[in-house]
Amino acid sequence: MSGTLHVDGVIRSGAGARGHAAGQDRATERWLRVELRAERLDWLPPVLASLDRPFVIERPDEPRGLVTVLADRLASYARQA
Repeated sequence: MSGTLHVDGVIRSGAGARGHAAGQDRATERWLRVELRAERLDWLPPVLASLDRPFVIERPDEPRGLVTVLADRLASYARQA
């Protein structure tokens, strides 16, 4: 599978952002914009989950649905005794 990865540094400000580095302003967190080009997207939700960081899916809608399905499945497993 061939693909392209494009990363831009983005600074986002807002309440609730977590600062991790010593002296880093807790109201500002560094975000990266990543553009992926791939033939299949089914591998993406577990990778995003493994990052354990907030993320936003801007487009297309398909990965958003795949992430939601994975989240629902994991929540269902976690509720089982």
